[in-house]
Amino acid sequence: MAQIRSDQRNCASSMGLNFPWPDLDYGDLNDVVGHLLRHAFVQAQKKFSEAFDRFSITSLQYGALEIFEAEICWTMTVVGLSNVSSITRDHIRLLGELPVSGLVK
Repeated sequence: MAQIRSDQRNCASSMGLNFPWPDLDYGDLNDVVGHLLRHAFVQAQKKFSEAFDRFSITSLQYGALEIFEAEICWTMTVVGLSNVSSITRDHIRLLGELPVSGLVK
């Protein structure tokens, strides 16, 4: 049994996973993909927090900002703008000035 635990620890360590209680016999859990994915997720969240702690931002907020940036870049491309500094008041439309689609009241 000690050999199995050692092999499981080596396997988990090779994937970069650090279990909170390395000497605990996890039985077959280290062979279950969901268990390993959960530990990987926890480690990823921890690493993200360490890297972005100075910005006080969560991984969910970071993801939303990435999507927002991509949408802005796509919209700028559609409108024909190459950078943010080239935006003028002529490019800005208020909601009431947009063509009526029936969705906005």
